[in-house]
Amino acid sequence: RQPGLTFDESRSVAGSTGCNNFMGSCALDGPELELGPLATTMMMCQEAAMTQERRILNALTNARRWSIDEDRLTLWDGLSHSQDLDGSALLVCAAAT
Repeated sequence: RQPGLTFDESRSVAGSTGCNNFMGSCALDGPELELGPLATTMMMCQEAAMTQERRILNALTNARRWSIDEDRLTLWDGLSHSQDLDGSALLVCAAAT
């Protein structure tokens, strides 16, 4: 199963880590972003999927800004949405086709 996430108009986020599903609140203010708290299902998966899940949930928890470039959503930490400044890309998501 592919990881993915969806934001909706009710200020919530939901998706899959590739192993478990997650859902939670989402607050947007311009380029600023706050997700969570996130609730997840608790299935056990193979170790590679569990490692991927930890990375995705950590990125979502620590994301503070977002940007869209063509068909890619990038979630950033820190104060910037540019790699040349103070932020670091935590997660890059391509649009579903």
